[in-house]
Amino acid sequence: MKRTVVLFTLLIGLGLMAVPAFGQVDFNLFVCQSCTTGPSAPTIINNTAAFNVGDAGSHASASPLLIIVDTYNGAAAPTVSFGTTDFSPGGTAIYGWNGSSSAVTFNSSSPGSAYAALGITPEGGGSSETFSNWNSSPEGLTGHGIPAATSFSLFVYELTGVTLPAMGVVTLDLENGTNGSFVIRYACEVMGSTCPDGNEGSTPFTTSGIVDTPPVPEPASMALLGTALLGAYGLLRRKLLG
Repeated sequence: MKRTVVLFTLLIGLGLMAVPAFGQVDFNLFVCQSCTTGPSAPTIINNTAAFNVGDAGSHASASPLLIIVDTYNGAAAPTVSFGTTDFSPGGTAIYGWNGSSSAVTFNSSSPGSAYAALGITPEGGGSSETFSNWNSSPEGLTGHGIPAATSFSLFVYELTGVTLPAMGVVTLDLENGTNGSFVIRYACEVMGSTCPDGNEGSTPFTTSGIVDTPPVPEPASMALLGTALLGAYGLLRRKLLG
């Protein structure tokens, strides 16, 4: 009899262990240049024409996917593109966000995270997207040699018709993205005005993307380089001809 009770108790315990905790987030979103799995620290996007956003979990997201671009020191909103479709900030109020196309200022006086500033309260690691983490942490702007920002402008893009596949990525284009800007995402497994606990995914700070593209040479600099190359070619030619 005692052996039966012990065995029954053990089976119940194993069964409870197999049940996921209420509110557990089962997919984690990331941004990177070309990786297909979540990185362990914020990564640099040096080619904004083709970078990846991905889902490290086992469930696909529903449409729309929210892309949040936090422009450096109040820079203008860029354009986000998926394939041949361009998206501007704004859309339908969903997941706690009000749907506005206007920028939301995020600075040292803002309480909480960038998500909270937008009215979104994700489960999981979204609370780590703080102003201080973006600026002064070893993985933030100053850790990458970018001067700290005085503020960011938060823009939300509602990518209708775009879903994140389970354990997969989609490739986006960020036209006119400014250096020092962050790219993060929010998604839900079901569409609605809010996202039920346990069905949502967000980008924690450690899997954010930081825009830092190489500088484009100015026309004058290009002309000077061309003149120098022609001069070097002339000297080499004279030496070869004797």
